[in-house]
Amino acid sequence: MGDRKVRSFWNISFIGRGVVLAAFVTAAMPLFTAPDDQSLPDLKSLPELKLELVLDLSDHPDAGLPWVGRISPRGEFVFYDARLHRIMIMPFDGRNARTVGSFGEGPGEYQNVLDIRLEENGLFILDSRGRIVEFGWEGSWRRDRRLPRSYEKILGRSGDSFYLVGRDISAESFSDRSVEKWREGEEAVPLLKMRADVLQTKASSLDGKAMAGGTFTLSEPALALMDDGFAASDGPDYRIRLFDSRGKARSAWGVKSPKPEFFGRMFGMYNGKRSAYAIRDIFPLSGAVAVVGNFFRDGKPRMDVFDRAGKRTSSWVIPLSCEAPFSRCQIEAGFLIHFSSDEGTRVFRIMSRL
Repeated sequence: MGDRKVRSFWNISFIGRGVVLAAFVTAAMPLFTAPDDQSLPDLKSLPELKLELVLDLSDHPDAGLPWVGRISPRGEFVFYDARLHRIMIMPFDGRNARTVGSFGEGPGEYQNVLDIRLEENGLFILDSRGRIVEFGWEGSWRRDRRLPRSYEKILGRSGDSFYLVGRDISAESFSDRSVEKWREGEEAVPLLKMRADVLQTKASSLDGKAMAGGTFTLSEPALALMDDGFAASDGPDYRIRLFDSRGKARSAWGVKSPKPEFFGRMFGMYNGKRSAYAIRDIFPLSGAVAVVGNFFRDGKPRMDVFDRAGKRTSSWVIPLSCEAPFSRCQIEAGFLIHFSSDEGTRVFRIMSRL
C-alpha cells in the first residue's frame, strides 16, 4: 500500500472483473450440496476452541519478528525471523534454540523467506530469489534448487516433485494464484488457477497530478494439498472444490452460510462495497479439514471441521484475533500458531476434540 502519506492521497478505483475467472473454474465442476443440506450453525452459539499455550516468542528476546513458521515432526517450532533475517528451531520449552543457515546470496544462504516445508529428513526453505534451499536437521546445507520463476508457497512435495503456488500478474490474469508441479530439470506443469480479489488503484497528489497506482489484495483463495489432490475455495459462497493430483476437477461441496465480512483496521471499510470471500484458510487434518471463515464474533473468526465427504463434524470460535494483515492463525499437527505483529507469535496446543 505504500507509506501512510501517499496512501492518504489515493483515490481508489474498483475494477469489476471479480466473476470472470471464477465462472470459468466452476463451469467444469459438478457442484453439490453437502449432506443433509447443511447450514453453518449460528456463530453466537459456538463454543471457543480450547487452547493451551506451549510457546510464547515474546518471552524470548532473541526472537525478533517470526512471521513464517511450521511445527516440525520432532515437536519444535521452526520459523523465519523477518527482523533478524534468520531461521530458528526452537523447542517448546524455549531452551537450546538453534539457527539454520544464514542470510545472504551464496549457496546455503537465503534472502526473504516466503515459506518453510518440514519433513522427517530435512527442511526446505523457499525464498524471494526463486530458490528452494534444503538443510538437514543438524543444520548442514544440502543443496539449492533454482526455480523456473518466483513462487510464494510450498503446498507439498511428492518424491522429487514440489507443488508450488505462484502469482500471475497481468491485465489478463488479474493476479490469479496458480498451483504448479515442478521437478528439477523439468518445466513446471500448471495444475489449476484460483482467483484473488484485487483492487487496482489510482493515485493523485494534493495538487491533482496523477501518481503511479498499484494493486491491493482484499481476499486470497484458500488452497490446501490433501492426500489425493487439492482442496480450494474462492469467492463469497461457502464451498470447497476438490481436484485430483493432476489438477482435474473432481467434485465440490457447499454449505449454506451467512454473508461473509471483512474485518479490521485495514479491510473493514470495504464491507458493503466489495464481497468478502467466505473461506480464508483450509487446513488438512487426519481424515478431515478445518476451515477458517470470514465470519467473526467480537473480532474472532469461526472454524468449522468437515469430514472428507463434506459433512460438518464440529464448529468453533478461535479465541484469538486473526485480523489480516496484522495477525493470522495457522493450524497443523494438533497445534495452532498465532502470528501477530501486535501481540507477538505464540504456539498453542489444541485441546478441543475436533
